[in-house]
Amino acid sequence: MKTVETGLRDVLAFGTDDELALVNGFKNNFERSVHLLCELHLKNDIEAKLEDLGIAGEVKREFMADIFGQTIGKVHESGLVSAPDEQQFVNMLDNVKERWSNKHDNGAAFYDWFCRRKAKNFLDSAIQSVRQRAGLGSPPERFTTNRSEQTNRVIQEFVRNGINGKKRIDEFSFCTSLAKLINNQNREIELAIIGKGEFKFREEFRFLEVAS
Repeated sequence: MKTVETGLRDVLAFGTDDELALVNGFKNNFERSVHLLCELHLKNDIEAKLEDLGIAGEVKREFMADIFGQTIGKVHESGLVSAPDEQQFVNMLDNVKERWSNKHDNGAAFYDWFCRRKAKNFLDSAIQSVRQRAGLGSPPERFTTNRSEQTNRVIQEFVRNGINGKKRIDEFSFCTSLAKLINNQNREIELAIIGKGEFKFREEFRFLEVAS
């Protein structure tokens, strides 16, 4: 979650993997917030539906390229996710209807499913204009939850290793473990600055090193 400064007002932006409880919690309390959906989760959902309908191989790849775009050599072909606004998205979606229907016996069924189940997700939380409003640049970066999920994984593993096999952990023990993890990470940063410890700066950040 972050607050993005725009020319008119600050915009609260948050991203999820479409967990409804989390989405509803933010939307109920921050009505004007921008919700971003993880592109990797969108891809997984759509690929699963294509496979469920028996759409595989090259045809599946073409459908995914129509939705998420593709790069061939130095040429990038935009997909639905790169639509600059709602009207362009609607036009692009209309344009793939006949092609999908002709490409596979279940192409029309997939198109109908996409319109019913995914089109609104893209319009509200994935197309280019939404990602720009959320502060992801111009042209905007794609959004994924990889970073936050990796952070969650690190926390879970550290806490699990520190509770001696307990199946449940109370709030105090969790907070104590989290504070210890943060202190450990701060210490690793300090060691990296003086050229010691397990971690090293990448080349572009070597100027931050200090002789010990």
